[in-house]
Amino acid sequence: LKDNVKNTLSKIPGCGEDIIGRIHKTKSSIKQLFVPGMIFEDMGLTYLGPIDGHNIERLVKTINMAKKVNHAVVIHVHTTKGKGYPFAERKPSFFHGVDPFDIETGKPVSREKVTTYSDIFSSSITSMAEKDDKVVAITAAMGAGTGLKKFEKNFPDRFFDVGIAEEHAVTFAAGLAAQGMRPVFAVYSSFLQRCFDQLIHDIAIQNLHVVICVDRAGFVGGDGGTHQGLFDVGMALSVPNTKVWSP
Repeated sequence: LKDNVKNTLSKIPGCGEDIIGRIHKTKSSIKQLFVPGMIFEDMGLTYLGPIDGHNIERLVKTINMAKKVNHAVVIHVHTTKGKGYPFAERKPSFFHGVDPFDIETGKPVSREKVTTYSDIFSSSITSMAEKDDKVVAITAAMGAGTGLKKFEKNFPDRFFDVGIAEEHAVTFAAGLAAQGMRPVFAVYSSFLQRCFDQLIHDIAIQNLHVVICVDRAGFVGGDGGTHQGLFDVGMALSVPNTKVWSP
């Protein structure tokens, strides 16, 4: 419809393009008030949403609508993790990657508890923080997986979850270290690869005291092929002013 209107108006000699411009500005002004995705529209992308991602009929309809647009489209979808299984809905982090569990209760099948490196890290950093109020912990949406939940509970004001933004986490840690804090960034090995630039320019060149605790290092079968931590040691050894300890 928009294309047809634009093509028709453009044929009006002398004022067609001016009319098209005025209509576009008016439409954009109105959309600014009501449409949440105008940041995408301002970049020349068509924004559709937000829509309920569990409504398959509407999702398919929206995708088919997007296919008719002859440029890039952003489809904003809202979903609930674990939708349909109440235990997963209430504890999405716990059910992100699970061991065998009882479907009726949502509880893990009892088995011998094994102390992991993540458990040891959790106890150690919490103990250090009790003795030194300059110790702060940073994670990138991996608080539970890296063992920082205990730290967060005991020191909520010194715990920072920056979301899925590992590069920012490293630069943030560098800023804290430059101001005399003792930041500890806990991150999965495979996601540390995203931070190579920040490791060099923000930490190493300034020789700042930042501790990076690498979780899921080495061969980690349970987390799948995308999470193999095969490059962390080689990558870190190539960064100046960096010491690598590997248990």
